[in-house]
Amino acid sequence: MDKKVDIFSPCDGSVDEIINMKDGVFSEKMLGDGFYLKPSNNTFSSPLDEGWLENVFETKHAFHFKNSDGIIVLMHIGLDTVKLNGAGFNVIHNVKEKVNKETNIVEIDREFLTSKNVDLNTPLVFEIENDDYKINFVKKGNVKKGEKIAELILNISEKKKDILSSLNVKNKFEEAAEVIEKSVGSYLNVKKSFNCMTRFRLIVKDKSLIDEKEIKNLSLVKGINWSGEELQIIIGGDAYKVREAFQNFTNKLTKKISDKSVKKTSLKQKVLGFISGVIIPVLPIMITAGLLKALQAVLEQTKAIQKVSISMKPGDISKLITDYDLGSAIVFIIANIGLAFLGVAFVISTVNYFKGNIYIALFIGITLMNPYLTGGLSWELFKIGDVSIKVQSYATSIIPMVFAGILYIYLDKWIKMWMPATVDIIFRPLLAYLLTVLPVIFVMGPILGIIESGIYYAMTWIGNIPYGFGAAIFSFAWQFLVITGLHTAINGFINLGIANNQPSVLGLCFTLTVFAQMGAGLGMLLRTKNSNSKKAILAALPATWFGITEPILYGSTLPKFRPFLMGCIGAGIGGLFIGITPATSYTVSAGGIFAVLRVVEGGWLQVGLYVLSWFITIGASMLLTILFYKERNSETSETKKVNKLLVKIYANWKSINTKESRTILNDKLNKVKNLLNSENLKKIKELDKLMCAYQKVEVSIKTKKEKNDSRIDLLIKKARRCQEKNNLSKLKVINDKYIKLSEVQNLDLLNKLELLKKEKLELENQVNDIQENYIKVAQSLLSEIAKEINHPFIINLQMAYFNAIHSYDISYMLTEKQDVDTKYSNYKILSVNK
Repeated sequence: MDKKVDIFSPCDGSVDEIINMKDGVFSEKMLGDGFYLKPSNNTFSSPLDEGWLENVFETKHAFHFKNSDGIIVLMHIGLDTVKLNGAGFNVIHNVKEKVNKETNIVEIDREFLTSKNVDLNTPLVFEIENDDYKINFVKKGNVKKGEKIAELILNISEKKKDILSSLNVKNKFEEAAEVIEKSVGSYLNVKKSFNCMTRFRLIVKDKSLIDEKEIKNLSLVKGINWSGEELQIIIGGDAYKVREAFQNFTNKLTKKISDKSVKKTSLKQKVLGFISGVIIPVLPIMITAGLLKALQAVLEQTKAIQKVSISMKPGDISKLITDYDLGSAIVFIIANIGLAFLGVAFVISTVNYFKGNIYIALFIGITLMNPYLTGGLSWELFKIGDVSIKVQSYATSIIPMVFAGILYIYLDKWIKMWMPATVDIIFRPLLAYLLTVLPVIFVMGPILGIIESGIYYAMTWIGNIPYGFGAAIFSFAWQFLVITGLHTAINGFINLGIANNQPSVLGLCFTLTVFAQMGAGLGMLLRTKNSNSKKAILAALPATWFGITEPILYGSTLPKFRPFLMGCIGAGIGGLFIGITPATSYTVSAGGIFAVLRVVEGGWLQVGLYVLSWFITIGASMLLTILFYKERNSETSETKKVNKLLVKIYANWKSINTKESRTILNDKLNKVKNLLNSENLKKIKELDKLMCAYQKVEVSIKTKKEKNDSRIDLLIKKARRCQEKNNLSKLKVINDKYIKLSEVQNLDLLNKLELLKKEKLELENQVNDIQENYIKVAQSLLSEIAKEINHPFIINLQMAYFNAIHSYDISYMLTEKQDVDTKYSNYKILSVNK
């Protein structure tokens, strides 16, 4: 099957076949087949009528254009222009933005280039993966800009698909992993990679090597965040799949790199990365142990088992575990063992973070956990006021155990420096062990235990602010901590206190903040017309029921910010309600609906109040979002805001009142305002409606394709197993199913999409003209005012006008919103200038 792509002349001039260029490079087709132009004017446009500007060379003399068929056209202006380093070229179009044959790309200074003896012959060559194509020249010799000069005929061969050829096809997680590996400057720039529930985390050596834009472009990625030297890639519940694919991929690579180029990171960055790297691997143990404790509480509440109580404290009436029935004893053992040995996990995690010997870490952890001191037994060393300094078990303590891990790592390295190799294997582990556990037991353990208690009491103090305000403040602020990545450490401290039988209402607030973002997402769902936004929200909502907030946070509410803020306020309202009730968190559990297990021990009233707080939070966030969120502000209202700011700045710099300023600027401001007449606004509104319809069809096609692709992935997995077992008969059945699924096409929807695309393209060209005229008038206005009042940076407001006229395409994320300062105080005249 042949496909035709029209090629247009980017400028006035004369066109000929590439072989007649006689330059020894392009004429030999080393960079591909094509033709060349002898330009007679100074402005060059796109040779494609539909596509985008893929790349601009640093020296501004060469441009890559690309279309949806994957065709890349290289336009290389002049033959020796690279040596000029961009001089004589003025690029007037942005990379990655759409182009057509009328889109101006670059202007040249012919006089300057001629003075440098530059040959302006301009080759245009094609880069196509499939070499099966030919060029039909429609016209040679003299041509006009935008005139059709050639047809590129692609021979697209229809190959019958076979499942055997797809057995090595990468799934979306493997593809994402490979992109991430390249985007982080290769796996050699990664010190450590791991994941939590929603984020794939990489501790990197050199942050400057990270290509954030490429990572964000992945469909699986909801956003990224930095916590010190740790890159957090926000994915959602599939984070572990990407981590596994990344590790599998990097294990296959064999390159080596020198660490000489590694840049130093600040102490703050190292500390933040260390905290996350140690706590996150232990989180599954904490959550599992918390769920088991919650299960124990449920069984005790329903009288299904006995309440087991064992104490070794002097004076307590002691009962043996065997004094209880077997079922109650087994549940007690399983539910309590995780928390009883939690400190051991922290020592191992710390040593593993520094790539030390985790078996010695296990030994140290068991020693400090000290099974002979469990049950509350201890030796008091001395007192500081009312605080008793004791030798005791550190089974559930974080800081003493983490300190022990760090101390062991440095002691082990120090001993290795001077210990003779002949006795190293015998005495180094012994010395490192003793020099670690003894200072921790007698000195640092008690001191660090006090610090840990202080952190817990600080959190408790926040929770105890009366009338529910503490819980409200904490709930409001929590998602801001999530964005910074600081939530992991704070979450760990609060949950650890709860695990140590120190209940806290703050433990209930975590889930409220997730449900608050869910409510904000529901509010957006009711307000938005954007089908892609609706799809993203609907896809993210199920995860929030299980306590995973990142997909809806980074995919929907945070990019628009106001829904995110309304969600935070809604969380504060929910926190205020739960804070004035007797409900509190008695145990640690998973998030979302499972968080109800945190209050089971408090009885059914507390359970009911906590569940009610969920719906209050969701309802408040949803209502606030519906009331205060607008998908986009109108072009008119945004223009009025910029005009009003301009009037105030002009008044300030001219030392007149705003009324006089408005009168003086009125005619100039009206030139911008008049471009937003009813006819132009109607076109923008029509395009908005058309885009909404287009996206709706596009999302339907994508959804059906994703379902079909999932079925194909499943068949490929089955086929791989059959191939391993040499089960050819079953493989043939799977292959038949695969062929049928591979041939599935939504022709009706595709035809509808194509019709909408053509209609949309025509209207887009008209709206683009409106936007370009608006920007030109706004730039002229700002230039005149800047010159008159000699304002150093008022010209920056052209970006505010850009955002105003591009409100439609920014709302659909077709154009990136410009970062511009619109705060009046930053434009006011300095007192020294008055």
